[in-house]
Amino acid sequence: MFVYLENYSNPVVKHCFDENDFLSSQLPRLVHSENQQTSKLQGYYSERNIGLIHFVRCVVCLYTDGKVIKMALLGKVYELSKPDIKAEIQISFPFAKRFVLFGDGQILISFRYWFYETNDYWPEGDIFRLVERITDNIESKRRFLHIWNEQSDAEGMAK
Repeated sequence: MFVYLENYSNPVVKHCFDENDFLSSQLPRLVHSENQQTSKLQGYYSERNIGLIHFVRCVVCLYTDGKVIKMALLGKVYELSKPDIKAEIQISFPFAKRFVLFGDGQILISFRYWFYETNDYWPEGDIFRLVERITDNIESKRRFLHIWNEQSDAEGMAK
């Protein structure tokens, strides 16, 4: 399945990814699909460095297939729609954050990363803050699904 996403930091930039690549690579390749112009947007992606000393370059994808919310990161796809999934960001020290994803009563993934925000009310470009907000409660998850489903429907009617 192809996933059509917009860049979280720059919404003008949009790319298509092969969802199968999410399970085999931390840097899924961009797919140049002929039907990309008619595809419905499904969420966001962001290219990030994670780690404080030894960096790992990766692509983070936050998207929906219309039924569930998914996050693809470092060769795994996490279903964020589940009620017990919760993300948390902790400040390690100035300009360093720790992202933790909890599920099934355990830590599913945890890492530190560098990030500087000039505005705490609207984080520019930190897709992990968005994941934290979405997984905060079931209403936030429903809102994300609703917004992307409505946006996709509206884009499809406009074309």
